[in-house]
Amino acid sequence: MKEIAAKRRSENISEYILFLYQMEDLVRAFNFDMEQMEEYVVKHFPVEEEEKEAQRKWFSALIRQMKAEGVEQSGHLASTQAEVDKVFDLHMKLLVEDAEYQKLFNAVRPSIQFYLQKSEGKVSNPMQVCINGLYGYLLCKMTGKPVAEEDKKHVEAFGDLLAYLSYNFKALAL
Repeated sequence: MKEIAAKRRSENISEYILFLYQMEDLVRAFNFDMEQMEEYVVKHFPVEEEEKEAQRKWFSALIRQMKAEGVEQSGHLASTQAEVDKVFDLHMKLLVEDAEYQKLFNAVRPSIQFYLQKSEGKVSNPMQVCINGLYGYLLCKMTGKPVAEEDKKHVEAFGDLLAYLSYNFKALAL
């Protein structure tokens, strides 16, 4: 898992963050029970035993870290949030330096504002809004829940913005 995560981070920071969210939720779905994670997740990876052992260690460390940080029910690890913060920092930099990004962001701004208001103060970071929107959409798709057409349009705009940021994140080797 560590190698998968590292590869995702180097290739696409947004996908990496979404991957971390998925892993946090996967651990929650198995109630932080490493035996269940072994039985239903690790055991089914088509890799050699050595790699499975590395995955066990990765999941065990994730479980310990989530418990230590008190994110058993909801929320994200500080290390995951730090990645979101790096995307936000890049967003702020590009707002000042990149006219193309400014146009793209201004087109997405109404969608971000809509979801910021909808969060009732729980979220203030516009990049967090975009990432949460994409993750929520993915969860709906995975569970077969319907997604309103308006929400799909917002999520598509979020995806475009995050793709631009991810490209620049990789290009700058952040």
